[in-house]
Amino acid sequence: MFAHDLDVRPATEANMHYVDEPCEDALPDVKSGMSLDANPAIQSARFFKGDIVHMPQFLNGQRTKGSFIVDKSQYNSRGGYVEYQLLDPLTGGLHKNGAWIREKELKIERHG
Repeated sequence: MFAHDLDVRPATEANMHYVDEPCEDALPDVKSGMSLDANPAIQSARFFKGDIVHMPQFLNGQRTKGSFIVDKSQYNSRGGYVEYQLLDPLTGGLHKNGAWIREKELKIERHG
């Protein structure tokens, strides 16, 4: 036999692993009496219409604080978070043509 020849042997029953058998290292569905809730409570909104919020924005390559007024809110059921449409007080129009901004990107400046 040459060094470049492959040694081909048939698989034995002892070397085969079955997917249906539970693995010793597998994590259980319930651990320490805790389990995942199939129907978690809907997250409530932190901001309401008229609240003044701020978030970072980039103008001419500089990071600045932009202040906005909350106009509308909606719950994103697919992602499980609240989104907001913001009014730009300088222009009087919707920020980014009415784009929905996630709640985690905003901070409260003053309640309206």
